[in-house]
Amino acid sequence: MTSRDSEYARREQREPVTGAATLSWEIGDRGASGVYHVRNLTADGMQAIGRWHIPPGASVFISGLQYECLAQVRYCHEAGGRFRVGLEFLSPPYRVEAGSLDRPA
Repeated sequence: MTSRDSEYARREQREPVTGAATLSWEIGDRGASGVYHVRNLTADGMQAIGRWHIPPGASVFISGLQYECLAQVRYCHEAGGRFRVGLEFLSPPYRVEAGSLDRPA
């Protein structure tokens, strides 16, 4: 097993999912955000694919259709013109009140 393979070693069962979430983070003193496609989910984190690189170690606010939470970027690798981002939850996801805010689909 190479060191790159060990990054993808699964510590727990990942559930494949289909959906989108808005990820928001800061680079220096500037904020950034983008819509990412969620690929899989565990109790402790998720993997998403999007168009923007997010530096490993960055704190990210995740906003989905039904849930929100805070996470930290574990890795971000280029994959076919997009970026595969591994996120570890820093807080448990919490349910968003229905109808409280418009959320991306």
